[in-house]
Amino acid sequence: MSDAMYVAASSLEAHQRILDTAAYNAVNSQKPGFMRKHTMIRRFGDIMADAGRRGQLLGASETYSFAQGDISADNGPFSVALEGPGFFEIRGPDGKSYLTRNGEFRLDENGRLVTVAGYEVVGENDGAIRIDPSRGRGAVAAKGAITVGSVG
Repeated sequence: MSDAMYVAASSLEAHQRILDTAAYNAVNSQKPGFMRKHTMIRRFGDIMADAGRRGQLLGASETYSFAQGDISADNGPFSVALEGPGFFEIRGPDGKSYLTRNGEFRLDENGRLVTVAGYEVVGENDGAIRIDPSRGRGAVAAKGAITVGSVG
């Protein structure tokens, strides 16, 4: 294949990634904890110093924006939002810790605070946050303190 064909094919692929990123952002922009994706097109010659004759080939790289998103209330007793920097730590089914900005939490059947997907929210001392619903309705204060039952 000629160099011109490689350049044309790489340009088409890079521009397709831009379209895919725009579609991803449009579809997911209203989801809680959404992080906007950015795609940049760069010459492979800028990415790889040894690109040689095909230095004009294009490549695309993706990054995520951690900028503050819109905050909206959903009236869930354990739904919270982060203002400014920070993440919630959750534990996946594989036992590994992950970070998220999605604060749409609920109680599972065992009284653990979990994500919509059922991942455990990690509290102090790397443990699960457990709440006894028989003690009353739970709430999360502005600074993150969890209370259960009537507060006077």
